[in-house]
Amino acid sequence: MSFTEYHCVANGRGDLKTLTRMEAVKRVITLTGTGLFCGMYVNELLVRLLKEGDASESLYAFYLETLHKLQASEQQKELLEICLRRFEFQFLNVLGVGLDLAQCEDGTRISEGDERYVFEPDIGFKPALIPLHASEEKACFTGTQIVALREEAWSDEVLRAAKRLSRLALAPWLGNQPLRARELFR
Repeated sequence: MSFTEYHCVANGRGDLKTLTRMEAVKRVITLTGTGLFCGMYVNELLVRLLKEGDASESLYAFYLETLHKLQASEQQKELLEICLRRFEFQFLNVLGVGLDLAQCEDGTRISEGDERYVFEPDIGFKPALIPLHASEEKACFTGTQIVALREEAWSDEVLRAAKRLSRLALAPWLGNQPLRARELFR
């Protein structure tokens, strides 16, 4: 499937506009297999979470870069995962919910080690109180994992932690309606 960039002109008042011109830009990105599912996931995030009229040239440039990287790494599952996590974290920054991977909400520095931190979407990281409530276990990360995320020192464990963290951070934005593109990965 091709992802084609279009230049569109629409006129009209209110919510209903009339498309008066649409031209394909010469960039065509073809994704197949898992890369295609990843591209559909990225598109669904954008459609679901951006408000009408939101414009961000930096996000659009990062979106195009992400599609190109997905195309270049279609056969390498780990590179696809890295690409998606980078996009999710960048998108959270654009939404104004940037993840602070350097310090807790109380200002204490997150350092490498076995100390555990709990992530709360509206607050950020906070030191985990022992024992944890069962509901906090899924939101718990070690200092070593958080530092590796901050430094983009990707490993299987860090990628799993990144996926968990991005899902926790995106959950309040997505609400109860699940992403349809996630069903494609099953």
